[in-house]
Amino acid sequence: MTVLEYMRPLYIDSDIFTTSALFFGISISGLTFILVIYVIILSFIKEFKDRRLKRLISKWRPMLALVIECTPGGKTRIRKRDALAFIFLWNHYHQILKGDAKEKLNKLFLCLDMNRVALGMLRKKDLKTRLVSVMAVGNLKDFAAWEHLERIAYDKNSHLSMAAAQSMAQISPKRAVAVIMDLLKKRTDWSQPMAAVLLKEAGSTLIASHLVKAISEANPAIQPRLIRYLDIVSHEASAPIIRQLMLTSDDDEVITACLHRAKDPLLLDRIRELTGHETWFVRTVAATALGRIGGEDDIPRLMGMLSDKVWWVRYRAACAIANLPFITLNQVKKIRISVNDPFGKEMLAQVIAEKEAIKWNWS
Repeated sequence: MTVLEYMRPLYIDSDIFTTSALFFGISISGLTFILVIYVIILSFIKEFKDRRLKRLISKWRPMLALVIECTPGGKTRIRKRDALAFIFLWNHYHQILKGDAKEKLNKLFLCLDMNRVALGMLRKKDLKTRLVSVMAVGNLKDFAAWEHLERIAYDKNSHLSMAAAQSMAQISPKRAVAVIMDLLKKRTDWSQPMAAVLLKEAGSTLIASHLVKAISEANPAIQPRLIRYLDIVSHEASAPIIRQLMLTSDDDEVITACLHRAKDPLLLDRIRELTGHETWFVRTVAATALGRIGGEDDIPRLMGMLSDKVWWVRYRAACAIANLPFITLNQVKKIRISVNDPFGKEMLAQVIAEKEAIKWNWS
């Protein structure tokens, strides 16, 4: 075999590599060109949509701001492609206008036949479209959307679920309460501050009995989350269930949630008992509760808690002593002198310094 014949397979392999590299390079160049064209097309589409949106806003913003009435059967209509943008704008003005202006907005919406469009949008899969339409039927107080809203309220998306519940409360608070309570028990993904706002909008008097019933029927894993909503209702409505749970429940989280809201002097004996609880955060909140409704007889108990091994318990006990409604800052300083525990002395000194700093800032 000659040298040329021996090297021939290498020449063949070299041709294959060269061809492969060339093909790969052309493919990359082609894909890059397609991507550039795609980006250019997207920018043109975005610019076209932005211009169309500006035209829509420039046309309808003055009419919505002044709440100009349209003539039924007139030529004014919203194009299908502009419907979402118009409803979004209409929702915006529904939030900022007050009184009779809202009724006029609703009449304009109905005159343009947008209520049917909004109902149709509730069935769409796009999240933005559904959110906008859910808000619209709520602002419109459209009973025809109730079944759709009730189904959407159990959607896996928490924002969409809460928006549907809010719209139901706008349409019929009495009818919505039962659904909202069921959702509060099941939806651990709901924002609690937003849910509290929702309950306030439904009416604290209306939801009080339903909330108390939901708490009494719920299991201990859910009760603490529901108990926090008792801040919305009156003390008269919340006191019985708080008293019942504090006297009967052995769940630390439930007891803590109730202690945060305990204002009933009838619970003082139970609160005093809980200052010696084995769980440190229960002792912490019990000390705070004593500072809120305790008496002079509770000062020695709180002084004893200044020797607790947990820093937070000592701190809340010191705060409780200083927050007792009948005690002055000078009396707190005298109590500090009588405390033998060095950690207790240090904690009272810190609380006294905080009180003096607040007093100095206000003066």
